[in-house]
Amino acid sequence: MVAVIYGLHLTLIAVANALLWILALRGRHDPYSMVTALFPVFVFVLATGVASVAPMAAQFIWCLAFLSPFAGSVAARASAPPSPRSP
Repeated sequence: MVAVIYGLHLTLIAVANALLWILALRGRHDPYSMVTALFPVFVFVLATGVASVAPMAAQFIWCLAFLSPFAGSVAARASAPPSPRSP
């Protein structure tokens, strides 16, 4: 039960952070910052679900939130226009 409550707190903090970033990025196309802000929300929702079944495993999933800069860079690369090739 403690792991679920902790996961809910982490999720709420991540949601508040993501909302701040969404407001700050309003009107701008910045996939890196948007994915970097939203990735931890998905990680913590997943980890909270896992915590309800296997509390000891949730701690390893929470650590995946540190991969958000990597997820942001992948999203930025995927949405970037293709560079022109030199002959």
